[in-house]
Amino acid sequence: MIKLDDYIASNAIERVDFFKIDVEGAELEILEGAEKTLTTNPEIVLLVEFYAPNVARFGFSLYDLEAKLRDMGFHLFAMTAQGLTPYQYIPDLCCNVVAVRQLPQLLQCLTETDAAHFLMRLAK
Repeated sequence: MIKLDDYIASNAIERVDFFKIDVEGAELEILEGAEKTLTTNPEIVLLVEFYAPNVARFGFSLYDLEAKLRDMGFHLFAMTAQGLTPYQYIPDLCCNVVAVRQLPQLLQCLTETDAAHFLMRLAK
């Protein structure tokens, strides 16, 4: 196995805009192996699967995963049928979470209408 940081360095990848992390519970290990990449790419957007039974198999909880991302400066938003909403822990529910440090990065990915709805949900 190779750390993501090592892979990126060995392939001379200069910039990373997006990571999808869906590794059946090893999300924290991926984040730990990508700390340099995440630090040197402050505008990166992550899509991370949050599912309590999976992370428990690796000896962690969703609280650990959430805390790690927030400690790294990320804001977390759940992908729901209503669009993106601020992430809240819901036990045993599988949830894809968008993690961003800077809201403009996220808003640029949305249509004008979707961005307006998203901002209205944040204001609640």
